[in-house]
Amino acid sequence: MKKYTFLVTISFLLTYSFVGAQNPTFTTSGDLCTGKTITFSTPFNPPIGSVQSIHWNFGTGNLGDTVLQDIAPFVPVPFAFAQDRDYFVIVTVTSTNGPKHVGSRAVFINPTPDVIIDLAVPCFPSPIVFEDFSTVSTGTINSRLWSIDASTSTDQVFTYDPGIQGTYSIQLDVTSDKGCKVAITENLDYAELPILAIIPSGTLTVCEGDSATLSVSGASSFIWNTGATASTIRVGDAGFYVVTGYEGNECSVTDSVQVVYVPKPIAYAGDDVSLKLGEKTTLQGSGGLAQSWSPTDFLSDPFDANTDASPNSTTQYVLTVVDPNGCTDKDSMTITVDTETTVPIHNMITPNGDGYNDKWDLSDVPQIENSSIHVFNRWGWEVFKSEDYKHDWQGTFNNKQLPDGSYVYVIQFENSNFETLRGVLEILSNTQQ
Repeated sequence: MKKYTFLVTISFLLTYSFVGAQNPTFTTSGDLCTGKTITFSTPFNPPIGSVQSIHWNFGTGNLGDTVLQDIAPFVPVPFAFAQDRDYFVIVTVTSTNGPKHVGSRAVFINPTPDVIIDLAVPCFPSPIVFEDFSTVSTGTINSRLWSIDASTSTDQVFTYDPGIQGTYSIQLDVTSDKGCKVAITENLDYAELPILAIIPSGTLTVCEGDSATLSVSGASSFIWNTGATASTIRVGDAGFYVVTGYEGNECSVTDSVQVVYVPKPIAYAGDDVSLKLGEKTTLQGSGGLAQSWSPTDFLSDPFDANTDASPNSTTQYVLTVVDPNGCTDKDSMTITVDTETTVPIHNMITPNGDGYNDKWDLSDVPQIENSSIHVFNRWGWEVFKSEDYKHDWQGTFNNKQLPDGSYVYVIQFENSNFETLRGVLEILSNTQQ
């Protein structure tokens, strides 16, 4: 029988499965409550090689809620959960030799209480009553602790009498039956009842179309029934405007002012007028209790609705009227002046007693009644002067007839639009009829 010898080579594919102590575990520190920072850490060291990286998946379903640590040292990782529920947290440790080691466990996050304090702080000297309205979505509020100055209380309703005015800080610590804690601190002002002063006070009368300004003082903060919170507001409608002034949190007082709108007067300046230079007209203004014109130039009385006007150029006059409520209105009219007007001056008299041209008649000269008249002989001597001319001069001086010849006249107007007039007056007393 022949014998054979065989050489058999056997290859094995080894698959490492790390179980038990070879799977990473992790620990947490901090309250397992919503909104609280929880620190995750793993003490795991791979059996082969060393830690190359650590990857954390906190089980929220959001890609952003993962952390990769690939640089030593591998410190604990902080994370806060927003919702109360179970989270399946996975930690993956990769060794320098390549294998990955995965560990996981469920972490239950409990709800953190919502702290709600009633801060209805009254005015000094009434005591302050605090009430805790805190809630928790699941479970119950297990305990609370009020702290203000050196006083504390564990009651849901806490009454505190500061004794003096000032600013105080109240803290409330609330703990749920799951051990989730939260604290809130509020500052409050404890003050006397404010005394408001509204300007104007009582009833404010406003002209139609205008706005009114209301101001209040006497408190630290304000709120109007319009919703405005400024101390000064502008209003455009009639009605009652109510303002509440606050000192502290709820120490308040209310005051009001009534705004009444009244119609404006109607100003009427009259129709437009055309004049020749030197003429005057009476303005036909009306409306309101008092009137005034502007500009005041060439008016006999700018505060008379029916004043006389004699402008020396085209002018627009504006009439402003005021009623008993102080409301005003305006209207305007225009006086068009013909500036081409020539002033007529008689330049010869014949004082021979025939009844014709015996007197120097200036009655055709506008505003001659507001003038001063001077006549000079050829040597410059004043032979005649009048400031209230009656159109009766017959060429005399000291009751004696002046010699025939040429005389210079100067007519100066006061409060008039005419410039001074100068010219030559001839006296011919021997003129035949």
